[in-house]
Amino acid sequence: MPLELGTVDLIRGVLYGPQGEVRLSVHQVELLRYLSERPGVTVSRDELLREVWRHPGSDLRTRAPDFAMHRLRALLERDPAAPRHLRTHAGQGYRFEPLADVPDPDPPVSAPGRPADEHSTFSFPPTEGVRAAIAPPGTPYDPALHVPRPAAERDARDRLAGPGAPLVLAGPRGIGKSWLLERLLADLADEDRVAWVDAAAIPHRHEPRAVMLHMGLALAEAVDLDPSQVGARFDGGGDGFRALGALLQGEVLPRTPGRLLWVIDHADRLRVAAEGAAIFALLRSFAARARSPWERLRLALLVSTEPALLVEDPHLSPFNLVPPVELGPLTEADLAPLVQRCGLRGVEALVEATGGHPWLVRLALHAAVYRGQELARVLADGDVFAAHLHGRLQALRARPALLTAYQDALAGRRIDPLLAARLASVGLLDRQGRAGAGIYLRFFGSGPLGPGV
Repeated sequence: MPLELGTVDLIRGVLYGPQGEVRLSVHQVELLRYLSERPGVTVSRDELLREVWRHPGSDLRTRAPDFAMHRLRALLERDPAAPRHLRTHAGQGYRFEPLADVPDPDPPVSAPGRPADEHSTFSFPPTEGVRAAIAPPGTPYDPALHVPRPAAERDARDRLAGPGAPLVLAGPRGIGKSWLLERLLADLADEDRVAWVDAAAIPHRHEPRAVMLHMGLALAEAVDLDPSQVGARFDGGGDGFRALGALLQGEVLPRTPGRLLWVIDHADRLRVAAEGAAIFALLRSFAARARSPWERLRLALLVSTEPALLVEDPHLSPFNLVPPVELGPLTEADLAPLVQRCGLRGVEALVEATGGHPWLVRLALHAAVYRGQELARVLADGDVFAAHLHGRLQALRARPALLTAYQDALAGRRIDPLLAARLASVGLLDRQGRAGAGIYLRFFGSGPLGPGV
């Protein structure tokens, strides 16, 4: 199969390109085969999991197709950030464009805001040779939309350089922790592997053995290990902690040609699991092991809660081995290039309204592009934030103590530090106890339950 950078033999599973012969993994070959047999057709992640990974159900959430695509693009594309063959269709999945049928870059649109498809992905006029696509919050990582955070990315990369203390990325929900980590994945070597576990999606999180089994399946998947070998370790109803350690040492790490980056997203959700402290103690012990094959392991924990609050006993905590990499709001300087690429103006007003929170920033930019309106008008109308604000209000109403504490904080009164930390974990307060976003101050600061409620 001819490609821009060489030829792939799907029978032998070999890429012939500038680096010579490169052998592809089983899943890379099957993924490429499945997509290439459907040129120009967008294939969903669920379909890829079902047909390529033979995943039996939807209980185990995984990013296996995304990571396989990252590795394939690094091998097959001249510019992995702007692929010609392996395209992302935001919110839907991936499609393959053969060499002979690869279309030329789209011509510039006459004005921002024209939808490219019914799922609200938009194209913009090129600015200094750069094209960008904006999508609403919650869509998969897109390198074109990533706002660089050089200091945080450098610190995170340094933590992953050697074994030992885990990388802890901390910051409010939606602040960009997973996007920053996915940015670092582009720098991984071909022989490195990634296992991404979303702790919020683990079924039966109150059962420690179920948590261990879920993690074991994700780790096995990263190295193409037959799931039956995971089951063999866990059969018999024994200790799930010992089973996971034995699986890592006996099967997973020896099959890892380079490093194994084990990411646990929403790791703070494990605190409420049964034996949550024991789970964190186990993760700490894994990260601290240095003898072969453990030196290949790199552990990354993504948390929204203040790390010091997650484990009472510091000797059991993986969060106090090194200071966490803290992610804060984006500044005007951070956002100016993205706003400019969108063909918009008004970055100062955008930061004032959103506090620089990436989730709120993307809501505003997406609305401005979708409507073809000036950013100032979208921010003045404020309806783009209505659903988000009312969702926050309903969550606070269910916890009256938090609602009272929040309005005390907005009025400048001191509140309980634990309540302040909980409010900061969802972005309602900054680390200094202030409302970072102007929309929160205007909505919650005008009355006991918010305006119009």
